[in-house]
Amino acid sequence: MKIGTTLSKLLTITGGLIVVAGASGSAHASTMFFTDVNAFDALTNTTLVEDFEAFSPKDRRLPSFVSNGNTYAGVGRNNVWVSSPG
Repeated sequence: MKIGTTLSKLLTITGGLIVVAGASGSAHASTMFFTDVNAFDALTNTTLVEDFEAFSPKDRRLPSFVSNGNTYAGVGRNNVWVSSPG
């Protein structure tokens, strides 16, 4: 094998690794939990409005549920609860 061909392959592989490393470096995500509305509002520019009127089933323990594209999950097992109005 010629030195030029070996060097070319090595540079191609190295370039590919640099591209992959660069792309993966900008793809980090993290999950944040908020228990305070004011803290959430201070860090975001999104307003969540949910009244749970149309949600069903009510008055029972759930592990989690999705409403309007938002996932509500409890810290433990089956401890998410949506009460009936009143």
